[in-house]
This record gives sequence, C-alpha cells and structure tokens, in this order.
Amino acid sequence: MTRLLVSVRSLDEARLAAAAGVDLIDLKEPRQGPLGRVTLDVALEVSRDLAPANPLSMALGELADWTPSDCDFCRQIPPGVVYAKIGLARCAGLADWRSLWQRAIATFPSHCQPVAVAYADWQTAAAPEPDAVLDEAAGNGCRALLIDTWRKDAGDVFAHLSVTRLRDLLDCARDSGLLTVLAGSLSLASVERALSLSPDYLAVRGAVCEGARDADLCPAKLARWRMRVVV
Repeated sequence: MTRLLVSVRSLDEARLAAAAGVDLIDLKEPRQGPLGRVTLDVALEVSRDLAPANPLSMALGELADWTPSDCDFCRQIPPGVVYAKIGLARCAGLADWRSLWQRAIATFPSHCQPVAVAYADWQTAAAPEPDAVLDEAAGNGCRALLIDTWRKDAGDVFAHLSVTRLRDLLDCARDSGLLTVLAGSLSLASVERALSLSPDYLAVRGAVCEGARDADLCPAKLARWRMRVVV
C-alpha cells in the first residue's frame, strides 16, 4: 500500500500534517532549495512534540555545499528523525562524489537511516544519473530511494522520466531491499499515474500548500491528498 509523505517547515505545519493522518512527516525548508534544511531548533521541537508516535524524516541540503558544520549538525539529528537525505546536485563532475557521500552519511546517528536521492532532472541538476545513485545506495547503507525533481518550475517527475523508466528504477530499488519514495511536483492530476507505480510513499509539498511550495500548508488540500493516496 502506498502511503503519504508531506514536507513541513515548522511545528505548526507538522501538527497539521499529523492531524491529517500523514504517514511520514518530512522536515524541509522549501525556501532553501529542493532539499532545504530546517534549523536544528525546529527539528528538536517537532521531534519532542510528535515523535515517536509520528515518524519523521529530514532533508539535509546538497552534498556539494557540505562543510564540517554540516557534519556537526548531522550528529545532532534528534531521535525522532528516522530517515534523512542529502541531495547530489552539482556532484556529477566530482570524481569522488561516492566517497564524499559515504563520509557524510557516516555522520548520521544510529537511529537515523540514510535515503538516497535520485533527481529525475539529473542533467539539469548536474547530478549523477539515477542508476549510479541506485548502484551506490545499498552499499552506503541506505534504507530508501527517493526520486525527486531538482527544479520545481520545469514540470513534474513525469516530464523528465517516463513511466516505464520510473517503474524500472523503483523495481530495482525494491529488488535491492530499499523502500521507494516518489516525489517531484506531483499534483492530483498525476496522482493516478504515480500510484500505478506502487511506491511505498508519495511525497508532496507544493500540492498541499495554499499557493506556492513556500506558502503555508492547506488543511483542505492535505485532506484531499490523504483520501486519494491512502484508501
């Protein structure tokens, strides 16, 4: 059964998502990019308020921007955050992106499992190809594969990868023992196509906001997505 993941930027939004019955609440600051990171204070207060009853995941930014302070941040990821992800935009040209990614993941606390991120628009993002990310995922101890879009103004995930290609990637991820998460500017117009691929989670942000993805969450839209995804 496919479940619903919703990205939130604050405790108030996290409480809205929990009240709507969202299955996995993802901490992310959309104003900081596709995988923008919330502050540690936000992560701590959401974890204290909602975990462990509500599982949490967290976006940690892009590996290309990684500094020693990011490693320090990761070591403080709260216990309620069970998954975390680092994007690989602008890493395709780095010969050592695999080892850099491994070192970053190694700073995660034992309670937090890494999620591999494959960008559907990998060429625009200058990220490694999805197959290359998937090949590294299991060896890096990743628990899941997220397929997302880097640009949020250039069409949804289906504008960049065909249904057949997405199905192949998701099937390969499952064969490797990974959970599968499908995101990328999904809308109610594309939800049936997304559900036909049977990912473990559909992940949304902009589709459940009052306006753009950096606006407030809309309770009515949350309820509609909950009804469509989880039946």
